Amino acid sequence: MRHIGTTQARHYEKFNEFYDGEADLEVELGFAPIDEAEEPIPVVGTPTEEPAEEEPEEEVSEEEVSEEEEPATGAIGGVDVDEVLDALGEDVYRDTYKALLAGETIAKGSKGDAAKGVQQTLVAFGQDIAVDGSVGPRTIAALNAVQAAFGLEQTESLDASQFAALLPRLLIVTDPDGADGLMYGRLDGEFDHMRGCALALQGKHYSAKQAFEQSGWGDWEERAAACVQEWPKTGLLYKNPDVPGSNTQLTVQFNTDADTAMLVKIYTSENVLARTLFIGGTGKATVKLPAGVYLIKDGTGHDWYGEAEAFGDEGSYEIMTFDGGEQLVELKKNYATTITVNVQEDNPDAEGVGSDWESWSDF
Repeated sequence: MRHIGTTQARHYEKFNEFYDGEADLEVELGFAPIDEAEEPIPVVGTPTEEPAEEEPEEEVSEEEVSEEEEPATGAIGGVDVDEVLDALGEDVYRDTYKALLAGETIAKGSKGDAAKGVQQTLVAFGQDIAVDGSVGPRTIAALNAVQAAFGLEQTESLDASQFAALLPRLLIVTDPDGADGLMYGRLDGEFDHMRGCALALQGKHYSAKQAFEQSGWGDWEERAAACVQEWPKTGLLYKNPDVPGSNTQLTVQFNTDADTAMLVKIYTSENVLARTLFIGGTGKATVKLPAGVYLIKDGTGHDWYGEAEAFGDEGSYEIMTFDGGEQLVELKKNYATTITVNVQEDNPDAEGVGSDWESWSDF
């Protein structure tokens, strides 16, 4: 029995059994078998509602939108749109903004350079849409996803002021340091709130929670609480398609209490992430791999913040060690290997497994 991190004592062992590669073998160590979870299948959906009817727009003369008289539409606090556009440094954002100032509105069915510029903006936020200058349901769905992420009104169209409201938030996503230099201290808690929204949009939920708590602004309590994610199902969480093969099998058995979970990361000897497994409470997860040499990391905790940040700085992290402290382990062809964490009954045929401490930032 050994002490890991600051919260949990663990005892590991490793056991190998011949595996013919044709059937899933359960390595019996006194535990009931648990079905391996299927890999999640991403589902892409788009809203189907029709856009709201647009009211006729008033004609705007070129003189009214000259550069000298360009209004600070969408400015936040003491930060002007031009300052944000300068910081972003991409012509596409300024050109799109000018087109919208001239009276163009982007909605379903819009085509052209401004439509393409809005799509490029949404892609920069991390949205997966085509940049083809033709606005359809997927573009509007992406727009609504970004608006919702930052607590903005979800709209079926986009005008100059609405586009301007996206720009400082885009700067936070694409250039956090530049955004900090431009906006921090000028927006007080609102900047940290926007920073939290940007981090959550990027799947960095633990960092987002910290930003919301630091902001103390708006709906920060509700958003901080929402950063804690539901546990995934026990089983395979991620499979790298560039590391194919299935002639060796690894099972991780985790014995713990009902409110503790484990994330296992399996790396090749070239430090390529091959597979990740999630185990919620006492249970086990099995994965097939190509025979080879691997490095295995694990993290444990209670609150789950997603694959990118696991259990946050609140969790405990380590690298498993084998054969006298070696961090790499060979998984042999046609063998099934079981690693048991928190051993309840010692197996005399099993090998001991140790660990080296790992920081959350390096996990």
